[in-house]
Amino acid sequence: MTYGPRPENPNFLTESHPLHGHPDAHCVENRVEVERMVDRWSEEHDEIDVCVLRGCWIVGPNTQDHVTRHLTRATVPVVLGFDPLLQLVHEDDWLHAFEVATLEGARGVFNVVGSGVEPLSKLLRSAGRRLLPLPSALIDGAGSLLGTPSPGDPAKGFYDYLRYLWVADGALGWSTFGEPLFSTQEAWASLVGAERPRRSA
Repeated sequence: MTYGPRPENPNFLTESHPLHGHPDAHCVENRVEVERMVDRWSEEHDEIDVCVLRGCWIVGPNTQDHVTRHLTRATVPVVLGFDPLLQLVHEDDWLHAFEVATLEGARGVFNVVGSGVEPLSKLLRSAGRRLLPLPSALIDGAGSLLGTPSPGDPAKGFYDYLRYLWVADGALGWSTFGEPLFSTQEAWASLVGAERPRRSA
């Protein structure tokens, strides 16, 4: 998310791409600032191995946050006229990368993402969700009425991530931590597969 969702983004963002963040997403802006602080510190302490993991949206049977709660609603508001490619990483693949980086050592910046990308609409329909396409002006102006997933942030701080492209190149991370066990589609299936029993209970 730190790269920022932007209409001019290339298909796959490498680790050298600038961090644009999002001015309306305070958590993202905090992450960008922290990473800049870490980068400055590591330049002053070259003798210390510093590793930064940039994960995409993390999903799985044990992960619940504002993103998973929004995407697993029975009816999901989306931005009319936009159907971006999404990229997900399974919680187990994320934890594996974190474990390897910690226990075996890694130095540098790495994207940690699942393999493959899928259109937002395909993921939602595969899970039996209803899409509610709304005009950008309505979402941006009245996002709080839709149950905006990020409390306190303007709606654009979340919905731009469902509007524009922000998928990352995972090659460097995969070569360092190993190929992910789950594709984006498989990670999504593990989330909605675990979510259905909770709905029916």
